[in-house]
Amino acid sequence: MAIGDCCLFHVTGMKLLQSFPLTHSEQFGSSPFLVGSIQRPDDDPLPHVRMYEGILRGADTLFLASDALAAWLLRCAERGSPAWEWIGAGVQTQDDFDHLVAHARDDGTRNDDMTLVRLTGSWLDADGDQA
Repeated sequence: MAIGDCCLFHVTGMKLLQSFPLTHSEQFGSSPFLVGSIQRPDDDPLPHVRMYEGILRGADTLFLASDALAAWLLRCAERGSPAWEWIGAGVQTQDDFDHLVAHARDDGTRNDDMTLVRLTGSWLDADGDQA
């Protein structure tokens, strides 16, 4: 379930299977619907909620990226130079992440906060069933 403009990327073999909830870089704007701490009478988040479900396999990786970084990752993929391998194996330290952010900004990404979470590992339990 999602609301807002952070994105979850489902990657396997360094190939993007799904981006959620946004799927194209041009979908990112400057004012997405957000859930605030103080609800106003005209704030109804329900029409903005998106749902997705899928199957994770042992070789899959999930990346969660904040909006500016997510838009850049989609732009890279759209122009045929995906960064999945770089963020999958090459970002191990804060210095690595700082280099990634600097590269994304040099490549035209707006100066905004950037966050990246990577989930890897076996999605199968000991019996070979999905965990």
